[in-house]
Amino acid sequence: MSSFHSIIDKITSDPSEKNILELIDHSNSMSDEEIVELANIYAESGITIQRNSSKTKVDIASTGGPSSLSTILTPLILKSLGAEIPKLGVPGRPAGGIDILYQLQGYNINPNPIELEKWLDHSKYVHFIGNDLYTPLDRKVFEIRKKHNYLNIPQLVIASILSKKIAINLTHAGLDIRVSPFGNFGSNWNNAKANGRRFIKASGLIGINTKCFLTNGSVPYQPYIGRGEALLGIYNLFELPEINNSLHKHLEECYAMAMSVLKSQEFCLPDKKLLKQFFKENITIQGSNYKIFTDKAKQVEVDHRYIITSNSSGYIKFDLNQIRQAIVHIQKKEATNFNLFPDPCGIILKKSNSDIVVKGEIILSFRCIKRHLNEFRKMLSAGFIISPQRYIQNNYEEII
Repeated sequence: MSSFHSIIDKITSDPSEKNILELIDHSNSMSDEEIVELANIYAESGITIQRNSSKTKVDIASTGGPSSLSTILTPLILKSLGAEIPKLGVPGRPAGGIDILYQLQGYNINPNPIELEKWLDHSKYVHFIGNDLYTPLDRKVFEIRKKHNYLNIPQLVIASILSKKIAINLTHAGLDIRVSPFGNFGSNWNNAKANGRRFIKASGLIGINTKCFLTNGSVPYQPYIGRGEALLGIYNLFELPEINNSLHKHLEECYAMAMSVLKSQEFCLPDKKLLKQFFKENITIQGSNYKIFTDKAKQVEVDHRYIITSNSSGYIKFDLNQIRQAIVHIQKKEATNFNLFPDPCGIILKKSNSDIVVKGEIILSFRCIKRHLNEFRKMLSAGFIISPQRYIQNNYEEII
């Protein structure tokens, strides 16, 4: 028996921290076939959905990174292109699709299999979490990886993402690889591209048609960063006649990913009214409603009472890692067993990366509960620099 299979046998019979750490130690030497085997074991540790559908079953996952709304926007776009989207997600840092939607009172992220089937029959899009019902072993391994700071291991990232696609029996998948020095799928463009190609190869071994996309995760995709702020950004996208330019550009990138995964030739953005309709259908069928969403978004906007201004003039460069650490730090302080995904703080950028700013100009607004206000302000003040040089990196590339 190989060392890999010996480790797998231990984990499946006893998923202890010791055995999971042994898997982590071995992970860098895993072959593509072993990655797929691990993904299957993760999937089979819980319920798998064997659903017959005439529609293409698809999802676009991400490797994680602050400020992107792709896990909220791409399901709506995919639905507009005629697909079915059973989205088995994980919480983000600081804001992933599942924990953003969780902020809506009543939104059920833990459907049982009967509810899941019923919701998919009705709306063709469901957003739910990998709990004790779905891929529970993956969740246990992820918690140990997070505890010991082993999140940036591509082989384990691939196995984790693939396990969710196997569990819900997808035929097509996309992966938004958010490239940054603090990312978990390659710290630079070339490494991330190599890992993306490996993900495509591993997916192909189990018959999932996959596309990967490199996006620049070191600069803000759009200005609304935080769980509540993401809801405000979505609200503004639906309700305002004109939206922030970077938010519009982000919507275009999400559309490009969705089109590529489905090999669509519909080269025009979907009607925002249609996306709003699909969003409303989803939050309603999962237990919330559009008024709750509207009230939450408007309250977030009201709560943005604080600002940070520039102390010099030049070109602004945001440090997204520092911004993420600031928000996640405050979130962790407020997390409890009864509130896993708190929303105590968030920011709205008033400038885009590489914009010219002058001394005293507003850089961002923010909200934070009072007991953490000074600490949060201090951390955010270290979240950008003003430089005399302007530098713009690559932003988007599809892996061929």
